[in-house]
Amino acid sequence: MMPLPGRFLSLRWRLMGPLLVLWVAAMGLLVALIHTSILERFRALVEQRADVIVAAIYSAAETAREPADLRRFISTLGASRDVVQVILVTGSPPRVLAATDHGLQDSALDALREPVFEQRLADVLQQRKGWRNLDLDARRLEVLEPVLLMGSDGANGRLEDGVLALQLEADSLWQGARSTVVQLSLWLGGILTVVAGLIYLLLARYVLHPAEGIRKALAGRSQKEGGAEGEVAVPVLRRDELGELAAALNGLLTTLRTRNRQLARARDEHLAMLETFPHLAWRADASGACDWFNRAWLNFTGRSLAEEAGYGWAEGVHPDDREACLAAWAAALAARMPLVSEYRLRSADGRYHWIADHGAPLYDEDGVFTGYVGSCYDLQAGRDTARDIARMTKLYQTLSATNKAIVHATDAARLLPEVCRIAVEYGELDLAWIGFAETGETGETVLRPSAAWGRGGEESPDRVPAWSPGPAGLSAGAQIFNGGPACAAGQMPAGAGSFALFPIHGEEGEAGALVLSKAEPGFFDAHTVTLLDEMSADIGFALRNYRRDESLRLAARVFENNSEGIVVVEPDRRVVMINRAFTRLTGFTREDLAGQPLHLFDPERHPKGFAASLREVAARDGLWQGEVWIRGKSGASFPADMSVSGVRVPGGDAAHYVAVFSDISQRKADEARIRFLANHDFLTGLPSRAALADTVAAAIAQAGAAGGKVALCFLDLDRFKNVNDTLGHHVGD
Repeated sequence: MMPLPGRFLSLRWRLMGPLLVLWVAAMGLLVALIHTSILERFRALVEQRADVIVAAIYSAAETAREPADLRRFISTLGASRDVVQVILVTGSPPRVLAATDHGLQDSALDALREPVFEQRLADVLQQRKGWRNLDLDARRLEVLEPVLLMGSDGANGRLEDGVLALQLEADSLWQGARSTVVQLSLWLGGILTVVAGLIYLLLARYVLHPAEGIRKALAGRSQKEGGAEGEVAVPVLRRDELGELAAALNGLLTTLRTRNRQLARARDEHLAMLETFPHLAWRADASGACDWFNRAWLNFTGRSLAEEAGYGWAEGVHPDDREACLAAWAAALAARMPLVSEYRLRSADGRYHWIADHGAPLYDEDGVFTGYVGSCYDLQAGRDTARDIARMTKLYQTLSATNKAIVHATDAARLLPEVCRIAVEYGELDLAWIGFAETGETGETVLRPSAAWGRGGEESPDRVPAWSPGPAGLSAGAQIFNGGPACAAGQMPAGAGSFALFPIHGEEGEAGALVLSKAEPGFFDAHTVTLLDEMSADIGFALRNYRRDESLRLAARVFENNSEGIVVVEPDRRVVMINRAFTRLTGFTREDLAGQPLHLFDPERHPKGFAASLREVAARDGLWQGEVWIRGKSGASFPADMSVSGVRVPGGDAAHYVAVFSDISQRKADEARIRFLANHDFLTGLPSRAALADTVAAAIAQAGAAGGKVALCFLDLDRFKNVNDTLGHHVGD
């Protein structure tokens, strides 16, 4: 049974309290009535006494024959204990006619030495209206009454207006009134007390004792767990409302025990079903303490039911999640609301798993809250998958960003630092560097960093220590160290939970590696290694392209700066490119020939179809060489020594033709000069004996071919030697 809020207060006190308050209130009212009655009784007695004295004085004043008789009567009144003072005032100006104080007789009013009293006497004497004042504190009554008195001289029995002043001491009257009223009040108080006691006894007998019996019976039942039927019964003392209530409670208890047995059986059936539930399940009582866990929970945590019971299960919650987890549980329990919570729970192998805990409040058939039942679902696999997806997404972003960097970078000096930055920022690595292999002092292969990037930004390669990839070198492929024995064996740098090396292969045997490290152990799984291996292959491809691009740029510079004219044409003779020497030799610019068919040979010196036959030879044999006549932009022709090469695509025909030529006009002139000098005299220019021999040989060959004969005529000068000897050879020539 759930305890009621607030402090327990028995029915005895709940009934006695109001009864006691009523008794105290009644006694207080009685005291107030007593006090009022005393005052009224006292006032009545004092007024009655004053009326008696005033009446006696009136009678004495009417019967007195002379003032002396009245004075004697007043003196007699002064002997009474309760009479403080009696004064009779008359005349004009007013004077004391008689007084209990003989010293005041026949004196003026100012002899009283009480200005207020004197003024009141004068007012009553003038207005002929009485005045009375009862001082309750001093218990004294002052009375001023107008009277008719005999004149002070007593002549002719004439009466005059006067004033009677009376002061009574009422203490004895007060005591008498109080004694009478107090005796009566004590009788009334006793009667009230007896009535209150009788009421309490009746309440105790017919209400409190039966109610206490019911309470003790119900309290005894709530302290027991289970028990046999009839074990606890509410006593039925008599046939009244409480007796009927006790009998009804006994019936309810019997019904409740029956329902509890049914609920227990149903609960046991549900628990038996949950015991085989594949997910973690638990149950808590109304106080929030867990009293049952299924086998799946105990197998997951590796703990016993006794260890998990109560709040022992919270020991397995991750320390960072424990406070929030217990706060969520307390809030749901206080509000009787469903529980939804996520936290990390330690498994039997010591690893923490994220779980989703869902609990629902339980109520019995009467709507009484009995506790919670809940189940937990292991979220770790899903979270690991989400983490792997996020990691792979970042790695794909890393690969994409690397490829973009490869496209935009123009050389390795710009590419390598950018790749390291991308690996750290996109791949969430701690350090990335790229090094190239060198031979160490002891002959082993050492990677010397060329570019590096860390969490704090770009690192100086000099600050990153060189690292040896081991005996296998870079030919063993990717080397992955995910902590554990590799770290203990010193195969990976200190402080790196995971470490990986991915070879980079450049041109002509150049070898390097992309080196990555992460503080998280086990970071480099199979998917990560596959993507990073692809990334290192892209880097190697880029480095090889940079080398080829450099070769192409060198070839382009050679192409442009070559002294020979070079032209590249497609199979349909359309010009692709020319160099500066071509423009210098022919006068044609790139703008003149771009996309146009090339007509380079002098048609007057070469037969029609010469260019096509030349391309056929170059396409078939790969090369054609020979001398040609080239006509320039100006229309002038010049001889040239030309070679034409066919550039083939793999497994196909020639895709381009490259013609390289040089102007041989000077060489031709030199050759003609040499031939002329070989067959003519240097000084005279006349044909020499060698020319004669060649001419005769040619004529003989021609005649022989034609079937004819040759005639030779010699013309000689006699003694020509004398001319040469005497005048010189130049004169002879």
